[in-house]
Amino acid sequence: MNLGFFAFVLGALFQSRKRPVVSGSEHLIGAEGTVLEDFEGTGQIRVFGEIWKASSPVPLTRNQKVRIVSVQGLILNVNPISIKNEEP
Repeated sequence: MNLGFFAFVLGALFQSRKRPVVSGSEHLIGAEGTVLEDFEGTGQIRVFGEIWKASSPVPLTRNQKVRIVSVQGLILNVNPISIKNEEP
């Protein structure tokens, strides 16, 4: 029984080494967030269920979707995601 448990733990360890990074700024860049309140300059967005301080070069409105382009400390630099209207 101990050998089986040891083999299971080793297998799980090797599998976890193959997984991509799921924390840190590398994980945030390119992710999509939602603006919590209207703001110009800096405000708050929700990303992966967490609330972050964000900075944008253009004014943003509540519930607008944004994409994270870079991270400076604890501030996320974002750009709005433009929604293109489809023509019939």
